Amino acid sequence: MQTLSETLGHPVLFHILCYYGKNGIASSTPGYLSTDPNIIDHQLECMQAFGGGGTGLIALTYGPFVSPFIHEACMRLCTAANALDMPFALCFDPWTVKNSDGSMPPLATCNSKMISVLQNADIQSLLSADNYLPGKPVLDFSIGCTPSVITASVPNIEYWLNGTDYDWEYIPNKPNKTKLPCAYVQFDDGTGADRNKEVWNQSNPARIVKSMGGKTFWSCNFSTVNNCNGKNYVQFVTWNDYDEQTAVEAWASMATGIKI
Repeated sequence: MQTLSETLGHPVLFHILCYYGKNGIASSTPGYLSTDPNIIDHQLECMQAFGGGGTGLIALTYGPFVSPFIHEACMRLCTAANALDMPFALCFDPWTVKNSDGSMPPLATCNSKMISVLQNADIQSLLSADNYLPGKPVLDFSIGCTPSVITASVPNIEYWLNGTDYDWEYIPNKPNKTKLPCAYVQFDDGTGADRNKEVWNQSNPARIVKSMGGKTFWSCNFSTVNNCNGKNYVQFVTWNDYDEQTAVEAWASMATGIKI
C-alpha cells in the first residue's frame, strides 16, 4: 500500500479537530476524548503510518479563551507531535472571535481579539515549538482578519487567509490555487436530525460533494504546490471531521491496523 505522501508526491498535513468529548464522552461522535493522551498518541502513530514521510498536522482551535478543552487538546497534540518530529500548525475557527451569541463582531474587533489570542503565553509557546511549521504560519479559517494589522502587533508570524494563502474544500468545488493546496475525498454536512439539511443550520439544504468512488480525490489538482516555506505540503481535509463526512481517520485505522 502506498502512503498518502507517495500518492500525492508531497508530505501531508492532516487537518484535525480537537473538540470531541468537550461536553462529555456521550457527545463524542467517534467515541473518544480529544484530550486523551492515549488517543493522541494513537492518532499521531496512525497519521504517520497512513501519511508517510514528513507527515504533520494542522489543529483547529478556538483559541485559549473560548474553549479550555479544545485549547488543552491542541497543547497536548503539539507536545506529542514535537516528540515525534511531526510538523504542526494552528488554524483558528471563527469562534475564536465570535460574540457569545454566535454573531461576528466588526472587523476591528476581530483583529483586536485575534491579536490578544496570538499574544497569549500558551499560544506563543506553541508558535515557538521546535516542530511549528517554518515561517510560523497562522491559518485564519474564514474569520477574515487583516494580516497587516495582525502581524504589526504579533511579529515573526505569517497570517494566512482561507482561499488566498491556503486552499480548502469549497462548495461548489473550486480548484486549488494557493501554495498550500488541499486534498479531500468527499463532503456531506447532512448529518443532523434532517439528513437533507445542513447540520449547522437545519433551515439550509445539505451541502454535498460526492466521493464518486475516489474520482473526487483523484481530481484534486496539486500544480499550485510551490515551496510552502521550504516544504511542498498538501493539507488533507480532514483527519476527523465526522459532522461534515470528510474524516479519513477510520479508514486510516483500518488500512494501517492501528486502533484509535
